[in-house]
Amino acid sequence: MLWAAVIGWVLFHVPFELRETTGNLTDFMTAPSSYRIFVDTFSRGAWPAPGFLRTFSLATSKLVFELSGGAYFDTYRGLHAAMILFLMVMLMRLLRVDSTVMLGVAVLAGIAFVGMPTLHEAVRETELNIKLVIPALCFAALGLSVSAPRRWKDVAAVLLTFYAVFSNELGLLLWVGFIAAYVVGFRGVSLRGVLAVTVVLAGYFILRFVVWDIGGPSLLERSSGFGFRILDPPELISRFGDKRLALYAYNIAASTLTIFFAEPRSGVFVLVQGLLDRAVDPSVLLEVVTSVLSTGVMVWFAVRRWPDWRQRRLDYYDRLFLVSLAMIGGNAVISYPYLKEVTLSTAGIYYVVALACALRSLLESWNGQTVSVRQAVACLGLLVTLSASWTLRGVGFFVDMSRTGSGLQREWRESPMASSARRADPRMVAQLRERMIVIDVPSIGRLPKWLDSLDKQH
Repeated sequence: MLWAAVIGWVLFHVPFELRETTGNLTDFMTAPSSYRIFVDTFSRGAWPAPGFLRTFSLATSKLVFELSGGAYFDTYRGLHAAMILFLMVMLMRLLRVDSTVMLGVAVLAGIAFVGMPTLHEAVRETELNIKLVIPALCFAALGLSVSAPRRWKDVAAVLLTFYAVFSNELGLLLWVGFIAAYVVGFRGVSLRGVLAVTVVLAGYFILRFVVWDIGGPSLLERSSGFGFRILDPPELISRFGDKRLALYAYNIAASTLTIFFAEPRSGVFVLVQGLLDRAVDPSVLLEVVTSVLSTGVMVWFAVRRWPDWRQRRLDYYDRLFLVSLAMIGGNAVISYPYLKEVTLSTAGIYYVVALACALRSLLESWNGQTVSVRQAVACLGLLVTLSASWTLRGVGFFVDMSRTGSGLQREWRESPMASSARRADPRMVAQLRERMIVIDVPSIGRLPKWLDSLDKQH
């Protein structure tokens, strides 16, 4: 609750991004009602265009717009803060804090939740913020699966999946979550429910690739990192136009490495480049070292538990760990068209869940055991290092938000009204500008100078 409250407070002190937000809110001024957008999703009169299969997220955002009464910033930010609170509460519920050991693990998990770079990117999204909605839906789905079976949960699973897949492509992760949870032994959602969810997924693919023939994303849509730099769409076409599978394989592998080792960043190997140039950024080194140690604990856990897993002897935390790995892998695969850390927001949160499961096993394996001084010092050193490094990464979130908020507020103050936003309504821009320039952005100016070196990648 404390972490969620602090993050929520910070979000209310970071202005919206200027151009994208004002343009989209202007579109909502002339768009059909949220009810009509929902109803017309599968019709030829759908807004903004037939076959646009992200309509549910637009309809929901329009609904929030209608309910805001003109207080757009406060309403949307309130929704963001509520989703952060939901994610944090669900994280604690999933970890089942029932002992002193789990209390310590949960505290570290809460700090790691804040310190994941994917969260930093996700909270920058404005309006509805689908990059927070999808992780929240995935956690809700997992909550259904791990609890006692009930018939209504099958219905809830279908409704959640239906909403998610027609809100964003990342909504396909709900299907991954339900399948993985059932395979490892969670039975909150029955086999019938899992099959019904699969039918929803099949319907989505039929609509996308058969009925409306939308296909996959084009290389012309976005830039993407590769190797040691960002490639613009023309460069991507030139290099991978006839061998897209190679780029897609790189993107999947790089996304996976980003979650487990914090390198590469958006497809670019920042630490490797720094080592080659003999100019390593301390903040990059901190993130990589923290992730390597954390992933090392997870590898130890997997090796230790492998014999039991082969015999299908799984306890609650084994199942939670395996579902988390499946979600990380699924998120990496869905991110195949291009590399952006914000699309890995779900994987980042599930990484924290997997880390908590592994840390619990580590601490329980030492609890009440007689060990040598060397072993005790090694274990203590690991725990202190993980706690300190994740705490620094958590502090980096607030440094990042301060830096981001100052830059966005400067843009609101300095951008000419006439060119401040694409297709935006001048009255909308003026109203939002008045709200944005009076926000009290948290400043790190009076804090130690070394704090400014944290989280330079954002």
